[in-house]
Amino acid sequence: MGKYGVLNMRRMKKIHELVQHLINQKDYVTANNLAKIIDVSPRTIYNYLESTDFSNLIHHNEIEKTPNLGIKVSLSNNRKLSILAKIKKMSILPIANNNYDDFTFIMIHLFLSQDYLTYSFIEENIYKSPSSIHNIIQEIEIFVSKFSCELVYLRNQGFKLIGPEQDIRSLFLFTVTNYISVENQITQDSRISTRNETILDSFFFPDEKASLIQLAELSEAAMNNNICENDYNLLLLYLMIIIIRIRNGFISGEEENKQIEESIEFQYAVLLKFHIENKFDINVPKNELYYLTRILMSTRKQVNVIAYSKENKVISQFILLVSKRLNIDLTNDQELTRNLHTHLRPAINRMKQGIPFSNPLLDHIKNDYTEVYLSVLIAIDDLEKMENIYFDSNEIGYICLHIIAAINRPENINSLKTALICKEGLSIEQFLKNIIESYFKEIEIIKVYRTNSLAELDFQNYNLIINSSQFNLDIPNMVSITPSFTDEDFSKLKHFITFTKIENEVNKNYLQKFLLFFQKEIPSQDDFIKKSCSYLFSNRFVTELFAETVFKRQKQSSTYIARGIAVLHGSKEEVIQPAVMIVNLKKEIDWEGYKVKTAIFIISNDTNSSVFSQLLRQIMRIASSDQLTNRLHTCKNVDDVYDLLEEVKLNKI
Repeated sequence: MGKYGVLNMRRMKKIHELVQHLINQKDYVTANNLAKIIDVSPRTIYNYLESTDFSNLIHHNEIEKTPNLGIKVSLSNNRKLSILAKIKKMSILPIANNNYDDFTFIMIHLFLSQDYLTYSFIEENIYKSPSSIHNIIQEIEIFVSKFSCELVYLRNQGFKLIGPEQDIRSLFLFTVTNYISVENQITQDSRISTRNETILDSFFFPDEKASLIQLAELSEAAMNNNICENDYNLLLLYLMIIIIRIRNGFISGEEENKQIEESIEFQYAVLLKFHIENKFDINVPKNELYYLTRILMSTRKQVNVIAYSKENKVISQFILLVSKRLNIDLTNDQELTRNLHTHLRPAINRMKQGIPFSNPLLDHIKNDYTEVYLSVLIAIDDLEKMENIYFDSNEIGYICLHIIAAINRPENINSLKTALICKEGLSIEQFLKNIIESYFKEIEIIKVYRTNSLAELDFQNYNLIINSSQFNLDIPNMVSITPSFTDEDFSKLKHFITFTKIENEVNKNYLQKFLLFFQKEIPSQDDFIKKSCSYLFSNRFVTELFAETVFKRQKQSSTYIARGIAVLHGSKEEVIQPAVMIVNLKKEIDWEGYKVKTAIFIISNDTNSSVFSQLLRQIMRIASSDQLTNRLHTCKNVDDVYDLLEEVKLNKI
């Protein structure tokens, strides 16, 4: 591809489209109609027909031009296949290069290039200074290293991406799903997402795209079941990447595996291999069958009732633990149970097979639903132990989406009888009532109290008191907000709803048993984990093996949450005594690419008392609020933490 500049590549793309259309057209077609199809002028069509680039594919004696009828080509089937194979080998992208930013443009060409990507090609196509190109290359070097790949450079040859083929494909998938922009976010009836439409159009011509979709549909027909929409789109991308990489001479390094060969998915993969070879004119080696099988194993079926009683029991226990952590009873939500059954088996297969599964909503979930994310993170232990895996952050994020959906189902929403205190007048009263009730289905404002009627307020008649006045009132279950209803006000109400039931008051003497606090200066993430686990072991909170389980989990799943906070935990089997250890770092440290000011160790097992559960719930609330987190970062001793917990418990913040 290096011999084509941007304008030439666009021109070649048009010529290739013209050739493909003429090959597929049985009858004559006029230059005007061809011009409309290819989106050029009729004059340009005639120029293309006379060009060397066109004649290199279709010879002049193979073209018939008849007045009043148009143009037609006369080719044997073998000749057609030969021309199409030649076009595919040239790897001209259907979409022009200016659809990508410079970083993505270089990455895409690294995936597609059989040989080294020359510096001159990059320079000709992205129109940047040498120093700017150097900076982009440095970004790419760092980026690919996170996927166990390496960008190598040889003088007089250029750049090449090297690494295990499976890792390069994971990198390819991550790049196209995160860096190819989608300009028109339109709603469509197709099962293919708007983003996937853009991605597929970037790499395949329309006929190839149609063949790819047929492969996915063939997979469903063979399995006699439809794949969930998200996995259907993911399967399309995996198949696209497999075809592109094989076409360019890159083969999966999968080794023979008798266990995989005995699976039903392996038989589906054999069927897919046959159709890929026929539709895309490529040879699919046996190694690719194992890779294809792993992909098929990871797909979720739309109807998938798991009959394993052990797994049923573990999922029920998981829902119970999450319910306790969030203080919302989800144990009778049959839809949640079904959805988790449907999701978890393929998720477990993905973890076991090492198949990446990107979650574009992960940062949003961690930031806006921190307490849900932490609840799932802590409660997932039994399932991980049963399957001998650790779920990564992306999978935990998807499980969180099922929990969030369940929380917001009408049958799981408990209505809160609410009083509003407002002294700003009727218009502000109506504004606050309307906006609060529109945001929170749980809140029903049944009465508004003004200055002259405040004495009539009996707080015992209400589950929640919302105070938008400046009055300093000592009322339980009260949340103070501003008349303008800011984002912070929204956050206060959201957290009150999540933590509506507060257990009996617990004094500091009880909390001392569970709460540990330190201020330390620690140079690195690994050093922090080693020193913390050593302290916990020395003080008989955990066994000596606890540290090993923390490091194993950290390798699989991100421990950074949000707002400068990292949360760690290890296997509950290695916990002797439950505790929460909060460490405020005197100097923030690098943590998985983020800056961490506070690290929290959650040491939890099945013997957790109600006091520990209350403490954990309050810690989760703090971690999910910008204001509360900032307060936590500034705590200098355990008494500061106690004061903060007390304010959280009494809903003063």
